[in-house]
Amino acid sequence: NKSADGNVFLRFNSKDGGLTEVSLPCSEWLNHPTDPHVDVAVAVFPLDIDDSTLDHRIIGRENFMTEQVKESHKIGPGLDVFLSGLFHMHAGVKKNIPIVRVGTVAAMPDEKIKTSTAEIDAYLIESRSIGGLSGSPVFVVPHETSQFFLLGLMRGHWDIDASAIDVDEEDAGGGSLKNVNMGIGIVVPAKRILEVLDHPKLIQKREQDAKAWRLEHAPVED
Repeated sequence: NKSADGNVFLRFNSKDGGLTEVSLPCSEWLNHPTDPHVDVAVAVFPLDIDDSTLDHRIIGRENFMTEQVKESHKIGPGLDVFLSGLFHMHAGVKKNIPIVRVGTVAAMPDEKIKTSTAEIDAYLIESRSIGGLSGSPVFVVPHETSQFFLLGLMRGHWDIDASAIDVDEEDAGGGSLKNVNMGIGIVVPAKRILEVLDHPKLIQKREQDAKAWRLEHAPVED
């Protein structure tokens, strides 16, 4: 979401066990270059921080599930998935406290899926999406390998009217439930994320940054 002051607020866990909070000016938000229904946005800002002190990992392009990876590793329904995100009931005070949820690939449709807002390209996983997990990375684990690949980003889930199913009163906490999570999560495919990262404006900015770096580090004549 766009902030009121135009800044992007980042909250990192630090390697010493503490917390590092950074606010950076955002010049622009970029969405998918051709499909407005792809639920991915990139904030363009100068990341001028000392990341050597931050407890983080980078997901490289080689770890994205492309069509080539899908075919070569036979990725499809039934494979294990896991995702990491924040539990909004306890996201952490002194530091981020992520949770991990597991499940399986439920379906990889070759047709668009109808949601409450639009018809979208998406994968379906058997794992409950809850508040705080939207936008979390979802990884798939192929058989007979120690590798795992970014399947995509968690977008949401479907609810079902509780009156249509049997609900145990104890499970309901003694109260009444209006909607129950169906347990099927909606995942934005990794290939759609790559298409946003390869937005023409981002390609241009990377080329400008690379040129500036080469000029700064060019050899000096004696």
